[in-house]
Formats: sequence, structure tokens, C-alpha cells
Amino acid sequence: MLDLNIIEIGQSDYASPMILVESPGKDPRPCIDYRLLNANERKQFFPLPNIEERVERMATAKYITVIDLAKGYWKIPLSERARRYSAFVTSYGTYIPLRMPFGFVNAPYFFNKLMAQVLKNCDTFAIG
Repeated sequence: MLDLNIIEIGQSDYASPMILVESPGKDPRPCIDYRLLNANERKQFFPLPNIEERVERMATAKYITVIDLAKGYWKIPLSERARRYSAFVTSYGTYIPLRMPFGFVNAPYFFNKLMAQVLKNCDTFAIG
């Protein structure tokens, strides 16, 4: 993530710990524990599309396009203020996210809002 300019080494008065999360049958994966930060955030919501309408639109579509948004959050830059609060600590030091991290309570809101803006002039699309 350092090489991709997703994070940088830094210092912050606020930092969340990095923990290992275990899932059955999978290797442990590192995650940032943003529970304390998330508890102090005002949650924002973005309206979800009507699933029945989307399925109906997909069923009658002549073409279906799929977009890989697996690392889509990393396309959203953080403000200086957000960077300060989203710092995290590992045994190697403190890191500052430069892009939207996974685990931030309002990340889905910002991502869905961005995608709606990107696709706003496409009146024949369906997000699923």
C-alpha cells in the first residue's frame, strides 16, 4: 500500500490499532480496528436501489457490463482532517491513509455517492 500511495508513514494524535482477523478456512488478514472512530461518527446513508426493479431491468437488458470495483475505495482521496483521524498503528510504526480505508463507517456512503455522480447521465444503467 505504501508503493501504491494508498498510505504513508507519519504521525497522528489519533490512531487505531491494526488487528488480525481470522476466518474459517482462510489465512488471517490484517484489518484496521476503527470501532472507536466509527462510534464517534455521525452515520450517513445513501439510498439503495430497488432490487426488484434492478432484476427486472437486468432480465430485459440486451447487454450487460460488469465493472470491477474491488479496490474502488482506494480511488477516493481523504481530506487532511480525515487522514489525521484515520491513522493506524502497527508494530512497524504509524501509517496515514491517503485514500478511503476499508472499515470506515461512512465509506459505503461516499463510494455509492461517487458512483451515482459518475453514472448520473446514464439513464439506462442498473447498479446491482
